[in-house]
Amino acid sequence: MENLQISGKKFISAMSAKTIPGVQQFRVPELHKSKARACVACRERKRRCTLELPVCSYCHMRKKPCVYPSQTSPGPDKSAETPSEKPLEKPPETQAGTTTANKVPRALWPGSGAGSELKPEMRAGPVYTSILSPSLCLATGNVAPDFRLLRSYLPEKRDADTLIDRYQSSIHPVAPIFDLRSFHPHYELFWDNDKDASLEFYIVLLAILYAASVAEFEETSIDDQFGPHSDALVAQMKHYVAATEIALAMHGFPTRVALVDLQASFVLHYVLRSDCRTDDCGSVGYLVRLAQLLELQRDPWSYHRLQDASDVQQRRILWWQIYYLDCTTALSTRMPPIIVEGEHDTVFPAEYAKSGVRDFVLDAHVTFANRRFGWAVVCSRILRLAFRLQTPSDKDWFALRRDIDNLALQCSAATQRLLDNARTIHPDWLAFSTAVVASLADRCHVLVHLSLQRHPHRPETSSVSDAQLRTVGPGFEESQIHLLQQYLSYGSMPKNKRYLWEIRKFQPIQTILALLRSLIADVASLDRAAHSVEAIQALGASAKVRVLADAVQNLGYLADHTTPLCKQRWALVKELKHATWQQVFGRPQSTHDPGHSAASTQSDESLLSDEAWTQILTELGRVDQKIADNISVKVWDDDAGHYTL
Repeated sequence: MENLQISGKKFISAMSAKTIPGVQQFRVPELHKSKARACVACRERKRRCTLELPVCSYCHMRKKPCVYPSQTSPGPDKSAETPSEKPLEKPPETQAGTTTANKVPRALWPGSGAGSELKPEMRAGPVYTSILSPSLCLATGNVAPDFRLLRSYLPEKRDADTLIDRYQSSIHPVAPIFDLRSFHPHYELFWDNDKDASLEFYIVLLAILYAASVAEFEETSIDDQFGPHSDALVAQMKHYVAATEIALAMHGFPTRVALVDLQASFVLHYVLRSDCRTDDCGSVGYLVRLAQLLELQRDPWSYHRLQDASDVQQRRILWWQIYYLDCTTALSTRMPPIIVEGEHDTVFPAEYAKSGVRDFVLDAHVTFANRRFGWAVVCSRILRLAFRLQTPSDKDWFALRRDIDNLALQCSAATQRLLDNARTIHPDWLAFSTAVVASLADRCHVLVHLSLQRHPHRPETSSVSDAQLRTVGPGFEESQIHLLQQYLSYGSMPKNKRYLWEIRKFQPIQTILALLRSLIADVASLDRAAHSVEAIQALGASAKVRVLADAVQNLGYLADHTTPLCKQRWALVKELKHATWQQVFGRPQSTHDPGHSAASTQSDESLLSDEAWTQILTELGRVDQKIADNISVKVWDDDAGHYTL
């Protein structure tokens, strides 16, 4: 009987493997057990050894000698039995003076032939990175560090200095991810003696060069002479993103991860990320998981008990930058954020740094970053409520309003601190940062209405796509007007062109459409006795009309050098604004507006005619319907790879 049961189990197992689709595909082959081949260090510590040659992962990360015991069974090469005496930071010696480029798997760099040198130009793909890209994830073996190869990727010192200066003035103030005070001494020594440079130094340097090349591209894009230089600037961005990916792969990323890997990866993922460019929510989610793997979500001082103030500051900044990236990715993809409130206790970075024995100086860049981190926290709460299946309660609404009010107070206090220290801050950065900080609470107000207010007569099809803004309260309209005013301030060109790479990330298309709709509602609300020339002129002098006219006229550069869908959205905004102006004020804003034609406009006297007024309201109704069809609509952008609002 027992034999029969055993035979029956074998029969059922065999039949299931043949009849159930996919079983054979996911069957795990049985591994042959062999004698332990771990290195001596891993044996002593009773840990699993990765058996890599010439140095395993454990010994590589801790810079320990890696020795494999001799054995008769197939195992590590005998050449690895002696301790590795050379430090890993120095270039490995190769035969006949060749590099280790031929050790990199072909799958990493499509088109690279056997024996050819690995070059960034061989990388296939766009000018932005992804953890899931072939250059980082298709390595079938170890990518040995080759410092001679990395050195060949760098430009001349004069060009590198220019890019470093651009990074320091354009990128670092917005995202202070690297400690430049500790980086600069190593950078200056590097050009005199590059033999002592570590792999971590190359990772940081190449990431900085890439970020600076992106800032240069965006800054040059609004110049008249951009066309002849655009191809060279794109090639420069592709060169440095590929070089950084090579350095990260040599460091074992993403299979192994260190703090510098996450810092560089954040730069590669954030600098070119924009609502109208690209987004990779899977790759950003991977970054969040790697940050949690390093326990960045736990405060380095109160939980990890780190004593070095610089280390504490860097870990806090990195965690909150990744948190910010997770929030902005959730906004652009219209999905809830990955990081959950209550699962992290890392506090904001310190805004004051020691300059002497007792003196503390305000760090304007960290102050700006902290307010954006606070904005990300509130936005994440709004998105959580928007995607929650239950309807938000009155308690939820009260807590949300309190959070936005607190954010407004914190932004006001931060602005005052920046102004109090104006003599130590660059004037352009002071004007830009204070304008951005002043707009953060208004962004939250707009997001609340876009995400949580739903039309009562329509069935719910999505948490955000059915937002309706036909009627809004005066408080919300005031937030929209103030948001556009601040955007016009920090988006002024060419004054703030060094920050254009960041300005592009938040495009106020929804706010402009909502205010246009509000203007049409104001005109429609005028009764028979009020639709006089004086009433229309008073409406034309309002802050709403002035900010709408300025926004459409001065922010047109946001439609340049972006995806076709984003260009279409801006073209739609200009068309609707032109149609509204023509009907309400009897003229377009200028003869250069799209859609301008020789069609007759309404005269001042015709405004008093009931027939003409009815015709105006009919035309405005068509404009309002077109806005209703396009506001808060989820449209899939094939080029960007996500929904664009």
